[in-house]
Amino acid sequence: MALVQIPQLAHIKPPVTYVDPDQIVALFTPNQHPGCAELHLNVRDANGDRRRVFANLTVAAANVAYGPFVPVELNRVSNSTPTDFHVRASAIVELRPRPDGKAELLLTNGDEHTITPPAYAALVALLAAPAAVGI
Repeated sequence: MALVQIPQLAHIKPPVTYVDPDQIVALFTPNQHPGCAELHLNVRDANGDRRRVFANLTVAAANVAYGPFVPVELNRVSNSTPTDFHVRASAIVELRPRPDGKAELLLTNGDEHTITPPAYAALVALLAAPAAVGI
């Protein structure tokens, strides 16, 4: 494990934090802080809320620095749904298809997201191993 220094937004104290980049399970641009990357970590706090870091980096820069991450289109339920959501492939616990063509994406930190049919098809094509035969 190697901790890397991540610069946080100017109003957040301390101005930097140290994180194991392998523990970043997802990232996106939050609506309330355009131009930064919200990093979701593989841990919950004492209240069960996800731990997150608001990095003073763009999503593209965070992807290069801490990735690789896979882009995933979330099902839009409101205007606050991120449009540039990315997940670490190794953080995907389950990809559960639904009858409507969408799928539930479950991550190691306990987050669950509904993804679009094209996102589901892309993830299956990219990540799914062929089914075992004769077991």
